[in-house]
Amino acid sequence: MGRRTDERDTARAADGHQWRAPYGGNSAAVAGGGPSGVRGVRAVTYAFLLGLVFWALMLFAIAIGTSFAFKLLGSKWDKKELGYTADAAVQAYADNGMAAWAGVSGITAVRGGSDIEVVVKPLLPPITYAGQPAQSNLTQGGGRITRCEVRLDPVYFFQQSEAGRAASVTHELGHCLGLDHSEVPSIMMNPSFYGFSGDDAAGAIFLYGPQDAPAPPPPAPTVAQAAPPAPTATPVPPAPAPPTATAVPARPTPVAPTATPAPSGPATAAPPEPTPAEVPGRRIVADPEGWQLVTWTGERGGPWLCSCAAVYLSDGGGSWLRWVGSDPAFLNTLTSMEPGRAYWIRSR
Repeated sequence: MGRRTDERDTARAADGHQWRAPYGGNSAAVAGGGPSGVRGVRAVTYAFLLGLVFWALMLFAIAIGTSFAFKLLGSKWDKKELGYTADAAVQAYADNGMAAWAGVSGITAVRGGSDIEVVVKPLLPPITYAGQPAQSNLTQGGGRITRCEVRLDPVYFFQQSEAGRAASVTHELGHCLGLDHSEVPSIMMNPSFYGFSGDDAAGAIFLYGPQDAPAPPPPAPTVAQAAPPAPTATPVPPAPAPPTATAVPARPTPVAPTATPAPSGPATAAPPEPTPAEVPGRRIVADPEGWQLVTWTGERGGPWLCSCAAVYLSDGGGSWLRWVGSDPAFLNTLTSMEPGRAYWIRSR
């Protein structure tokens, strides 16, 4: 076999044409001089392809990780001391919200200033969804925030629970600092679930730095040395009294959100938009109309598995996926229930 290849090589060379023997031949034109050279080429090719796959996976992991981090509006205050005022009916909510953000970052909240105002007024358009309880309106330009007004709807804001009202104000104050909505679930800056977390703190620290470190304690006073003995006794002056420590007042602790009652209404009507206090995984007591907010613990499958009249799932943007047992199939947009997710369910 090798001899035939050699003969063909010689014949082509005599005609003045270049010819390379196929892989496995004996021609010196093959890199490496035969099968061992081919294996080397293949090994290099496989290593290169594996390297490409590795870096593609690394870039994908980085993209996934950054997509679930805090997000910024693109503007911030050019100072760390921010004054705020609030209507009397919501003053406590504003105090707790400003204390929450000041407690994790380098800002200082000063009650009585005019940088941030929290007022009870009708919301300005555009309104994201019906029943929206609050909004923040920023005055900004050139990457700098100069004023922020938080508006609390006179009706919908006060229809929330106590914890829901506190969380709504704290969420809007986060926008006033320059934080946008986050995709991380169950945190303060997520548009659907309000609970203060490390991701919220990381965003505030990114904008305004960490809390200022406490001042070091003053050095201990030095006792004066007595004069050497002399024929006449010299009185030794008394040592100065040590400085008195001044207590630093503790920052107020934000109120943790609690659950709000489920809505009422007919089985075919969508329940109201979940309030900030609704936390997945916690069952809320049903109202007289039969609505419950529950975490599905069954297998993944169609909504009819719950043996209930209707199932609703909020998409977090003001719209609902729904399944109503008495409606035609083409009207239902919720096709399956996932274990561990929270659903509004109405019993039969």
